[in-house]
Amino acid sequence: MNFSFAAGAMPIVDDLSIAFNAAKTESVGTSGDFDLGIEYLPSLVKIRCYVYGYGDDSSRVEAAEAAIREAANAHPNRPTLDLV
Repeated sequence: MNFSFAAGAMPIVDDLSIAFNAAKTESVGTSGDFDLGIEYLPSLVKIRCYVYGYGDDSSRVEAAEAAIREAANAHPNRPTLDLV
């Protein structure tokens, strides 16, 4: 997955909903550098995220969810996270 928020790009986004296929995240579960860049969303207070995969992608889904959970916990606002 080649998607990440850049510094200063969306300063007033406070509610983020995103869905993606874990199979398209080549770094998840390998080098551990999965990063959406949510640290660059200074107003963020809520994240809804749907990570999906097919067949043997369950470990990639779990790795992506763990990375998102870690990023939310590290965010200064401690946004609520809803993994669906």
